[in-house]
Amino acid sequence: MENRIKIFTNILKKLQKEYKIPGLSFAIIHKNKIISKEGLGYADIENKKKAEANTQYRIASLTKPMSATIILKLVELGKLKLDDPISELYPDYKEKFLKTSELFIKKKIIGVIENYDFKREDITIRHHLTHTSEGVPGDNYKYSGFLFGELTKVINNVSEEDFESLINREIIEKLKMESTITCKKNEEYDKEPERLAVPYYTDEKGNVTKSVYPLFDLNTAAGIISTVEDLAKFDIALNKNQIISEQSKELAFTPMISNTGRTLPYGLGWFIQSYGTSNQKILWHFGFGDNSISSLYVKIPNAELTMILLANSDALCNFDELAEDEDVSHSPFAKAFLEAFI
Repeated sequence: MENRIKIFTNILKKLQKEYKIPGLSFAIIHKNKIISKEGLGYADIENKKKAEANTQYRIASLTKPMSATIILKLVELGKLKLDDPISELYPDYKEKFLKTSELFIKKKIIGVIENYDFKREDITIRHHLTHTSEGVPGDNYKYSGFLFGELTKVINNVSEEDFESLINREIIEKLKMESTITCKKNEEYDKEPERLAVPYYTDEKGNVTKSVYPLFDLNTAAGIISTVEDLAKFDIALNKNQIISEQSKELAFTPMISNTGRTLPYGLGWFIQSYGTSNQKILWHFGFGDNSISSLYVKIPNAELTMILLANSDALCNFDELAEDEDVSHSPFAKAFLEAFI
């Protein structure tokens, strides 16, 4: 294992330079223990602050596996069922989606909910969790961060606590993820968290340039700030069934089957695929903020092995390739991990 870690780390350093990523942090978990953790490069170039294993990053869509875990917890508590129609659990559902549709048309925001027919009565919580809510619900997969994020309204409605309170109590506080916080619009912070990595992008001339974070609050699709060390705590707790049961976890780790019997690439908050000649089952997710951050979370259940990788640029992965092609090996960083350890 030590030799594999060394090979992976050396490749990671080369990829970091090749893709001009200022700073990244990674952790490798094996049999529920962190066996390697490190920061490479700079979390803040201007102030020469190095990236460390405890550097904080915005994790974007890596929030989704946590959100799905909270929803499954609510299912266990009898607060909702996965096959409940969303229209029954989302206050003023049709009115709000009508206003949203009109707003998107007015602002010429395309490609988000044009194929989402909110007038239907058969769109369920499961459809939103598995990205199968557009067109005929359950027919096809189409990744939608926006529609996944709308599950926030459902959680706030069915639970005595809102989503932010639940994720803080059931995950962040319970697992002592002391460097993990929920995002708020910048004006609501007295100052940015002290260890938060500065975002960067590569401009048209190939220069690494300081960027800014997008302004948004926490929802079920995105909005958590964390570290690789804290995310490792979540991974280990998930493995040990400390948040949800083994049955719920396996449900999350099972790909959606379409109405016509096709196996789709997404479960409940997780991408799921086979990899390599041995068809090893891989669970994964990515996070992406244009010109700011990217993240990867890759699990190999049979090997009891996980990699978590956070960076302060968007170069770890290509959003369209991962969201549409559903193959984590399209990220050279994920591919390096898989090739080193499988």
